[in-house]
Amino acid sequence: MIESEVSGIAFSVHPVTQDRNQIIIEAGYGLGEAVVSGQITPDSYVIEKNPRRIIDKNISLQERGIYQKPKEGGNEWQNIPQDKGKKQKLTDDQIIELSELIMRIENHYGFPCDMEWFFENNKFYITQSRPITTLGGEIKTERIAEFEKAYTRDTTLIIQQGWHNVVANAFERKKGIKNPHIPPVVHYMNDGIIEIWENNDSTKWFLDTLQSEISNNLAFIISILDLYEKELEEIKNYWVEKAITSKKEFKNYVNRIFEIMDGFVFMYYAAVDERTPSKIRERALKMRDNDIYFYKNDRVIRSYLEKIYPQLKGYVTTILRAEIDNPPTLEIAKERKNNFLMIGEIEANIITFSEY
Repeated sequence: MIESEVSGIAFSVHPVTQDRNQIIIEAGYGLGEAVVSGQITPDSYVIEKNPRRIIDKNISLQERGIYQKPKEGGNEWQNIPQDKGKKQKLTDDQIIELSELIMRIENHYGFPCDMEWFFENNKFYITQSRPITTLGGEIKTERIAEFEKAYTRDTTLIIQQGWHNVVANAFERKKGIKNPHIPPVVHYMNDGIIEIWENNDSTKWFLDTLQSEISNNLAFIISILDLYEKELEEIKNYWVEKAITSKKEFKNYVNRIFEIMDGFVFMYYAAVDERTPSKIRERALKMRDNDIYFYKNDRVIRSYLEKIYPQLKGYVTTILRAEIDNPPTLEIAKERKNNFLMIGEIEANIITFSEY
């Protein structure tokens, strides 16, 4: 259980006025259960999206909150001193920071969301995000996606973020074609092992789009395979022990992994699809069967993270790309390793897969 400093709920569209240019954030001290259940009156902040600014704040006196019991486990109500309870729960800067995250989530999914969040150790975390189902006076049913468990891997979350980045964005980068099925994949870490659940619609779209591009221009896939073989030789230089000597160099290396992974994923999907022209497929299959791109780069990531963050040894697989400079606490890392759902690259949810 995470010991939240401040928690609450948020709506990327005003749930009462249905103004799509306004965000509503509700915040209270302690765990979010008190806000979600309506057992306290939280602060309420109204933020305008464009221009991004706070346009209304209602500060409520909070006399008690739900906190984790320090020793025996479980939660309990605790009294909050009046001088603290009467204060604004989030600073104006924190409100704007959270609103930016809310906007990123809405833009990522393409529809208005309500979500639960908490703030700890100067960082915001999203614990749930779901579509708002009552807009325009009607109940709307949002079909998110159908996911199928594809495989499990003992890898870092960072390397899996690279896979998501490619299947979500590679065609847009290469051909200006946007994947309409987002998220294309979700990752569920349970007991340190990552389950990869693929969006069936996204996988079919990627395969069909690739075959369409190949049929229209065979040189498209040939050039990608040629470039990947060349870039693979380049990245091998980092697989030598102690090749990376600084955090800056490590971050550049991770960025390069993400870039080169475009070629890996196109190669992979060309290999598995029987519609791929035989000579191209034979080449892709041979490349795939001999490929150690994921394995080697994952090992380099683990090794360097354990070197710079020895306090997280055994838990560095839970670090996200955006956290290389500011990793999670050991408590959060342990929580993630046992039960963590990663949806894309923009948010990380400490919830069960069934809740998603």
